[in-house]
Amino acid sequence: MPDIKMKKIIYSLMIIIFFSCGSFAAGKKMASAYISDGIAAYEKGDNLEAILNLRIAEQLSPNPVSAYKYLGMAYSNLSLWRQAVKEFTKILFISPNDPERENITGKIHEWEVQKEQITMMARYSYYSIKYKNRIWEEPENLLNYLSLTEIYICSGRYEEAENFFKALVNDRPDKLDFKKYLAEVLFLGNKYSEAGSLYRKILDEEPLNTDATIGLNLILKKRYEDILAWRPENYVTYIKLARVLRDMKRLEDAIAAYNKYLEKDSANMEVRRELEETEKLLEVISPASSAPRSD
Repeated sequence: MPDIKMKKIIYSLMIIIFFSCGSFAAGKKMASAYISDGIAAYEKGDNLEAILNLRIAEQLSPNPVSAYKYLGMAYSNLSLWRQAVKEFTKILFISPNDPERENITGKIHEWEVQKEQITMMARYSYYSIKYKNRIWEEPENLLNYLSLTEIYICSGRYEEAENFFKALVNDRPDKLDFKKYLAEVLFLGNKYSEAGSLYRKILDEEPLNTDATIGLNLILKKRYEDILAWRPENYVTYIKLARVLRDMKRLEDAIAAYNKYLEKDSANMEVRRELEETEKLLEVISPASSAPRSD
């Protein structure tokens, strides 16, 4: 059956399914089992299988830090640097005093300068077929839809993933998980304005949503860095950048941005106060990582 017809049939099924199902179904497996399977797959070098299992665990358990660690490494092994950065940033946000903080921060810095390289693997086609078949076999299990979308994302098929989740959001606008995935797809497809708008809507409904908070701040971070690349003399932007980094608990980077602004305006007491507060916070959560205090 042609792929376009398959999509139409799947979308039609969704309309029926979503009005009869209220939550994710994952059989009898718990989040911990998916995390264990994901880690095992990662250690065998099967990064894609690891990602699929760990993503399911993320849906079943709020903020699983162990899943984020292996997700970040698995994404990095596939050269999916933005996803890797986001997963490790989640760790700093949720667990700022993580014992591996210094290593996590170092990895984020390493990955942020890498260029995205989507590897087209035959396995992506295999997994696409696999999860389309699962949707037919288990139409009530919405995790299969998320897994199929993850395949689209990992293979750089952002437009297909976008269309897939727009259909979901249109049919079930009350589902925050669908909006979250759509926003992520828009972000990865460089549609930052649309992604930012959707992240804000998610935060209006759920102010403490980790994915939306990190996603929106990453978009703002890119905006401010782009401004500074174009107009490095625009020092006020360093304050905005510092605040975004601080909100994501990337305190070391926030301190560097504050200090960059103070090179130009050392007498600004408000900015100096924010810098000192950030330095104190870093000392509390990670004494070994704390930067030298400002004078």
